Amino acid sequence: MAGGRALSRALERVALGALVFLATSNRPLGRVAGLTLRPDWASGALAVLIVLLALLARRRLPLSPALLGFGGFVAFQLFSSVANRGAWPEGVKFSLIYILALAYLCATLILVRDADTAHWVLSLVLVLAVVEASVSVLAVLSSNLIGVPSPGPMLPRVFPRAEGAMSEANLFSSFLLVPFSVALWRWSARPRPAKLQGAACLALTAGLIFGLTRAAWIASLAVGWLSPLRLRPARVRVCVLLASAAVATGLLLGSDLVLRHGRLERTGLYDRLATGVLTGFDQPLDTRRTEMRASVASWRTSPWVGHGAGSANTLIQDPGNRWRRPTKPWISNVFLFVLHDAGLVGLVLFLSTLGAAAYQWWRARGGFGDRTAALDHEAHGIGLGAVLLAWQTTHGLWQMYGYLYLGLLLALSRLASPSPARAAPGTPSMCDR
Repeated sequence: MAGGRALSRALERVALGALVFLATSNRPLGRVAGLTLRPDWASGALAVLIVLLALLARRRLPLSPALLGFGGFVAFQLFSSVANRGAWPEGVKFSLIYILALAYLCATLILVRDADTAHWVLSLVLVLAVVEASVSVLAVLSSNLIGVPSPGPMLPRVFPRAEGAMSEANLFSSFLLVPFSVALWRWSARPRPAKLQGAACLALTAGLIFGLTRAAWIASLAVGWLSPLRLRPARVRVCVLLASAAVATGLLLGSDLVLRHGRLERTGLYDRLATGVLTGFDQPLDTRRTEMRASVASWRTSPWVGHGAGSANTLIQDPGNRWRRPTKPWISNVFLFVLHDAGLVGLVLFLSTLGAAAYQWWRARGGFGDRTAALDHEAHGIGLGAVLLAWQTTHGLWQMYGYLYLGLLLALSRLASPSPARAAPGTPSMCDR
């Protein structure tokens, strides 16, 4: 009997490892029958299998307001797509992504049933993020110094950026925010292997800097400000972190200057920090303003139910100049994306999901008797909030790593004691800072 339980737990760990590993990459692998094959979408298909097996085994699904809210959101996306199938027949196909996401969320809640499993999953995410960040930094440096192209379908670019196993640097940078937050919180714990966690923080800091994503920079600064490292006993570690950020910035700028033959105005850091201020033209921001105008104008034609999943592909922006061709903008802001696809009803369901998850996380704080679980729970909530902040400029609603993070947050919050009195008196909390 004990052997059967041990085998079952081992299989669950294998399944969880596969879900995590596949969710960290969205690079297209090809097309079959008109469908794009991606590792993270494959993880959604695996999640469907896990949920079906759990139902056959009569295992109860741990329901919560956040999970029910997201289920309603997915159902309405499908409804909107069916209602608009005449104008946008692809909507039903894109709705499948949300169904996979719901299955992924359910599978995570089924498999993560204790704090040790949640800690193991977060550690695995942290290891994968550190490896991807380190390899990406080296790839960018090699591209700048010796002209070796960085891997990725988005290249050649104006300047190389850290992309990891993602198809875009912005998505990779937002993916790094949760492991960055977890590493910061664990680095503050005592007595933990501080040097190992510190090295992880430094690698992830370099990955975020080399990603050249301003929204992720702002989000990571917010994470750093809220972390325990800003307390007086951790000032030495703060100095180490700032010094590593300065070194990473210097390496990126120096190697970029080599590639650009000393022309500062052509480097990635100059483009991100100075071009818009000095010239009045900021290409990423101007592009997003164009997206917003096009998406709002289109949404007004169907404000309540939207135009169906993935209908941003139908947008056309008239440049107002006969010498320029019309463009096809993509909606990068997560809330505008939901509003355009599913209308006001879909946006309310999406916001209710986020609100329920945030309330569940906040209510669970201080309810852990285990210090490690309390650290992971608080760090994970702050990191997921940072991801949502970064998604205001480039969202990852169709990437499974967001649902991995949300599922882990709900699972950890569920494990907290309903009574704060049961929490260990030394458990750190933002309210105590």
